[in-house]
Amino acid sequence: MSKYFTLEEMTHSDTAVRLGIPNKPSKTEQEDLERLMQYLDEVREKFGKPIRVTSGYRSGGDGGVNEAVRGKPDSQHTKGQAADLVAENTIELKRLFGIIRQHGGFDQLIWECPPGRRWWIHVSINPRERKPRGQVLEYNGHGYRKMN
Repeated sequence: MSKYFTLEEMTHSDTAVRLGIPNKPSKTEQEDLERLMQYLDEVREKFGKPIRVTSGYRSGGDGGVNEAVRGKPDSQHTKGQAADLVAENTIELKRLFGIIRQHGGFDQLIWECPPGRRWWIHVSINPRERKPRGQVLEYNGHGYRKMN
């Protein structure tokens, strides 16, 4: 299992609790969450500070948590392969982003900075049958752009 993260943390959703939506991963989704937690453990070791997960697994389909939070229908969150992360402040969040980028091994790394909201990092691992894309993007609330 994970040194720093728990399955409960990776599946907790305030939206699910508020709306009474089940948010329990399948066996396969839980296995992917465990792979994601192992990846995040490696990142946490390099970061040297706690990392807070604000969104991990989201149940998919009609009436699921992903729909309730207006996530993309094909979101890796619905497969247990993605987490949204925050740090204590923007400087630390930028440092965390740099550490993840340098660490590599991710499928997607997205700097999420919509106007009027707290910024966060989306990081995902690859599906088992595919090599990680290593895609680095920025989302500004209106669209995505590739980052160099």
